Amino acid sequence: MQLRLMLALAVFAAVAGAPAAARAQMPAGPALVVDARLGLGVGLAGTSGVIIVPSLDLGVRLINRLQITLGFGLFRTAQPIPNTDNTNSDTSFTVVPAIAVDILRSKDNHVAWYGKAGLPTR
Repeated sequence: MQLRLMLALAVFAAVAGAPAAARAQMPAGPALVVDARLGLGVGLAGTSGVIIVPSLDLGVRLINRLQITLGFGLFRTAQPIPNTDNTNSDTSFTVVPAIAVDILRSKDNHVAWYGKAGLPTR
């Protein structure tokens, strides 16, 4: 309990002590974009279990509202075959070129609602 409290206070002090210019904001010019995600899913039919989908997007934010990324992902499923000791498994690696455009943005440039389109390849 004390360790959690000390960690929370340390994070609060680090954020509160940061200058206003260093707070997160969407850049206007060319900037590196790194987006890591971990998706989880549960199969509802049959005997499938939890599905974990990690992905990593790397790209560049060009002009004020446009960013281009190249995503890399891993998708793996495994299902037991009934009445045997065997498993049917499938692993897919994906490469996804994508483009995102800000549709609406806040005045302070901290929040944006964007549209994203990609072309998944396997």
